[in-house]
Amino acid sequence: MEEKYNYETEESILGGIDVNIFKYDIKVLFTTLRRRIIFLILLPLLTGSVAFFYVAYYKQKVWVSRCMLFRDPNPTRIEGQTLSQHDPLDTKVIIEMIRTRHNMREVISRLKLQSSINALYGQTEVQMAEDNESMINIYAVSVNPHEAADIANTLAEVFVNEYIRMQNSSLQTTYDSYIRSRLDIQNKLHELENEQQKYLKSHNVISISTETEGKFNQLNELEIKMLQAKMQETALTIKIRNIKENLKTMDPEIRLSYEVSRTDDTELERKRTELYQLQQKFTNENPRIKKIKSEISYLEQRASSVKPMNRTPEKVTYGVSQVKTSMEEMLMRAETELNGIKENIAQYDVAIEKLKADLGYLSNVENEYLNISRNISLKRDMLLEINKIISTLEFNLKARVSDIVIMERAEPPMTPSVKRRRVTVVIGAAAGFFLALGLILMSELIDFTIKSRFDLDSILRIKVLGCLPNLNQVNLQIFYSAVQVIYKRIFEMTEDSENPALISFGDVESQTGKSFFIKKCIDVFNPQEKRILYITTVEEISPNLRKYVINDYIYKDEDIDPNLALENNNRLYFLLDDYTYIAPADKHMIRRFVNKYTDVYDFIFWELFSFSKNEQLFVTISEASALTAIVTRFRKSGKFSLLKCINSLREHDVRNISGILNCIDKKYFERGI
Repeated sequence: MEEKYNYETEESILGGIDVNIFKYDIKVLFTTLRRRIIFLILLPLLTGSVAFFYVAYYKQKVWVSRCMLFRDPNPTRIEGQTLSQHDPLDTKVIIEMIRTRHNMREVISRLKLQSSINALYGQTEVQMAEDNESMINIYAVSVNPHEAADIANTLAEVFVNEYIRMQNSSLQTTYDSYIRSRLDIQNKLHELENEQQKYLKSHNVISISTETEGKFNQLNELEIKMLQAKMQETALTIKIRNIKENLKTMDPEIRLSYEVSRTDDTELERKRTELYQLQQKFTNENPRIKKIKSEISYLEQRASSVKPMNRTPEKVTYGVSQVKTSMEEMLMRAETELNGIKENIAQYDVAIEKLKADLGYLSNVENEYLNISRNISLKRDMLLEINKIISTLEFNLKARVSDIVIMERAEPPMTPSVKRRRVTVVIGAAAGFFLALGLILMSELIDFTIKSRFDLDSILRIKVLGCLPNLNQVNLQIFYSAVQVIYKRIFEMTEDSENPALISFGDVESQTGKSFFIKKCIDVFNPQEKRILYITTVEEISPNLRKYVINDYIYKDEDIDPNLALENNNRLYFLLDDYTYIAPADKHMIRRFVNKYTDVYDFIFWELFSFSKNEQLFVTISEASALTAIVTRFRKSGKFSLLKCINSLREHDVRNISGILNCIDKKYFERGI
C-alpha cells in the first residue's frame, strides 16, 4: 500500500519554499572534505608562508622585558585573623589593579613617553605564573629593549607604592576601629567586675565554691550517720522482740541447787543453762548453739533409757532466776538505746533537709555567678586578642609593610621576542585553513544538486530504486551489480500490475544518462525471459523509421500490429511534435495503447522527455504508468527543478514515484552515498 505524505504543512513550507530543500547529507560533506584535503593543506601552508615572510622582512622587531612581583601567600595574621576588616584580595583582582588609568598615567609621566594610555595598555601585559598564585609577572613590549625594561620596572614601582598607600589607609581605619573596640570592652569588663562583687555581697557569700564544697561534705557525713543509725535501730528492734519472746516462757523462780545421785540430770541442767546464755548473744545458726543442742539431745535420750529411781533429793534450794533478771535488764537497756537512736534519726532528717535547701540556694546563686564570670573571662580574652592586633597594626603603620614586593626587576632583553612573530605565523596558517574550510563548506551548501540517496529520500521524499556509479571509474561487475539492484526493486514494485507494466523514465534536464541506463537495464531483464518494449521519445525522426512512430495509435486510437516492434528490435518511438502541444493526450489514451500489448510484452519502458519541455504530457504519461522513475545525475540535477516536477506529479495523484541517482563519483559510491 502506498505511503501517504502530507507535503504541504507549516513545517515543510516556508514562504512558498519547501524547507526540506536545505537539508544536507553529512556523509557527503565529510567525503568532500576528504577529497579536498590537499586544498585544506595547501591554502594554510600558503597563508602561513606569507605571514612568515611578512614578519621576517617587514614587521618591526619588538623586545619583551619582564618584572616579577612576589605576593606573600600568608599575610600577617594573629591566630587566624587578618589585619584588615576585609578578606585578602584575590590575585586576579590584584592583576587588574596593576594597569589602572592612574598607574598608566604615572608611568607615562615618569618616563616621558610619547604614547597614550591605550597605547601603553597594549604594550604591557600582566600574568599570574603557572600553578603559582604568589608570582605575578609584568611584561612590557617596545621597539627599544631599554625602554621595555623601564616600562616594566616603573609600572611595578608605581603599583607597589599605590598598593602600600591603599593598604596603609585600610590599616589606619582598621587600627582606629580596634582602638574603639578595646575601649568599649574595657568599660564593659569594669562593669561586669563591679556587678560580680555586688552580687556576692548581696547574697552574703564570700566564696561560692568553698561553701558549696563544705555543705556537700556535711551532707555526706549526715547521710552516713543516718544510715548507721537506721541499721542500729533495726538491730535493736530485732533484739527486743527476741528478748520479749524468751521472757514469756521463763518461770519467775527456779531451783538454785539440789543434790541427787543422778549425774546425767545434773549435767543436762547445766547444758540447758549454758544454751540459754548463748542464745542471748547469738542466733540459732551459731555453731556453739548447734553443738550444745546436740549434747542436750544426747543426754535426754540417755536419761530416758535409764529406769528412773524414785529418790528424793537430799537438798533443794529455790530462788529468783538470774537469767530472767539479766534478760529484763538487757531489754530495758535496749529500749532506752532504741529511743535515743530514733531521736538521732529525727535530728539527722532535719539537718539533711536544711543542707539540701542551702545547696539548692547556692546552686541558683552559682548559676548567675558563673554567667557573670564567663562574660568577664570572655571580655578579658577579647581584650588580650585586640591588644595583640593593635600592636601589630602599630608596627605595620610605622614600617609601611606590604604583602607584595618586587622580587626581580626587569632587565633589557638580549634578543627580540619571537613569540608574537610565531603567533602571527600561526594565525596566518589558521586563517588559511578556515578560509579553505569555509570555501569548501560554502560551495557545498550552495550546491543545490542531487548528491546522494539522502537527497532523494529525505528532500524529494521519493522511493529510491538505486544508485549507479560512473561507468568510466568502476569495472563492469560493480556497475551491473548496481543495475541488478534497481531491476529487482522495479520488479518488486510492479509485480502486482497488469501486463504489460508501463514504466516511464523521465528527468528534468538533459544528459542524465537515462537512455544508457534503460539499455543496460534491458540487458539485465532479457536473461530473465522478460519481454520488454522500449519506447523512445524523440523530437525528430528519419523517414525510414517513421512507421515505428506511435502517435497516431495513441491520439487516433488506430489498430497496431503487435509484431511491428519486433521488426525494429522491440523498439518504438513517440514523436514530440507540435501536435502533442496543441492536442494534449489523457491517461486513458495511454492506457488503451498499453492494453493493445497485453500478453505480448511483460514491460514497456517509456523513455520520456525532460519535464520542462511538456509538463502536461509528462504528467499524463506518468499517471498511466505503473512506476515513474525520475533519473537524476550526480552533482548535475537541480533540487528545485526536481521538486517542482515531483510536486506536480503528486498533485495529479501519480503513484509509485521513484528515483535513480546516476553517474556517482567512485569515491562517493564506495562510501555508500
